[in-house]
Amino acid sequence: MSGSFFTWDNLGHVADMLGVITALPLLATSAYLLSRAQRYRRRLRQLAGVTSARPAALAVTLAGTRIRTAVESFCAGFAQPMPLYEVQRQEHLTQAELPKVLLELHRLKNRLMDDGVSEVHLFLSCPLAVACAVGALFDNWVPVKVYQFNQGHYEFWTTLYGGYVMDLRNRGDES
Repeated sequence: MSGSFFTWDNLGHVADMLGVITALPLLATSAYLLSRAQRYRRRLRQLAGVTSARPAALAVTLAGTRIRTAVESFCAGFAQPMPLYEVQRQEHLTQAELPKVLLELHRLKNRLMDDGVSEVHLFLSCPLAVACAVGALFDNWVPVKVYQFNQGHYEFWTTLYGGYVMDLRNRGDES
């Protein structure tokens, strides 16, 4: 069997080639994902703060602890003042109250549309199910900038706009 191709030495070369062939798509995918992450961070920096003529802040407090004061303090740091709207309940929200709260939020959205609001800065203290419903309600409208309370202060996390979370769909290298 000295003339056979399937020797340990040849199989070792085949394994090396397969390793290189497998590594190439992995490296290309890694480079692509890294460039998308960098573009996403750059776009977040561009969208941070007030970027339109008629902004409004919305504080939704449905988990007991009222966040209005913290939101007012945070929004005072913006160069452009904005009205603050609030939807709040003193006690924790129950599942039975959810439809009433969503109707209240829908009415508020209609009022904001009538007022010509051009962007919403959203601050939430509520159950996850409500946060999902609020995101669905306010998506496909004006840019909704979502903030996260982290270690004693708010930070901008993302923008909901146009049926997707900002810049996650493939739009080419426009930014």
